[in-house]
Amino acid sequence: MKNIVLLAALMGFTAQAHATNLTGTWKGTGQAVDNGGKTINCESVVLTITHTATNLKVNSAFTCGGTPISIPGGTMDIKGSDLLDKGAKAGTISDGTISLVAKASGYVMKSDARFDEKTMDLKSAISMGSNPAPVMTFDAKLFR
Repeated sequence: MKNIVLLAALMGFTAQAHATNLTGTWKGTGQAVDNGGKTINCESVVLTITHTATNLKVNSAFTCGGTPISIPGGTMDIKGSDLLDKGAKAGTISDGTISLVAKASGYVMKSDARFDEKTMDLKSAISMGSNPAPVMTFDAKLFR
């Protein structure tokens, strides 16, 4: 569960709109799926994002199934529409959408997320391997 949440913090929650500055605190709720396939409610999702023209930094804190999980910041560089993790391309970012792929603990994690500038709503879904069903989803609003 902790590996999934860490990857979600670095992937799905990193940034959503290249033209929009996402700096601020995002708060919401979500769901995760444990290794046994059981759905767990994430009653609290808090993301603190610092977004500049050249990088994104995210600090995350979740409470899922009553278990608090705090994740220290992760930073990705922005080069054009590419997102780079330690110099390697990890995904793309364009107005309103981000797509990322990462390998961790022997799994391939895929993240697709969308930012709605009108509602200031951030939605994300994370999947693992060849299974398109999400292992984590969340919906958060910006509080500046």
